Amino acid sequence: MFSGTDATIVLVVLGTPIVLWLYSLIDLLKNNFKGGKVIWFLVICFLPLLGPLLYLLIGRKQKIITDTQTGGDSNE
Repeated sequence: MFSGTDATIVLVVLGTPIVLWLYSLIDLLKNNFKGGKVIWFLVICFLPLLGPLLYLLIGRKQKIITDTQTGGDSNE
């Protein structure tokens, strides 16, 4: 069906968007945001390749950084 090169190309073309989608969803669910988490979830889910790219370029800048993420001591 596919030769070795064709299979590699298909894997890269199909695998890259899936990896971006999974990474974006996991990152979204693990963090808190200033804006709407639900809106970013919808963007990632309903815009297959563009959604994760937008999230990685724009959405990650909207994270709320806590002391546990920066390694700081919360007792200060």
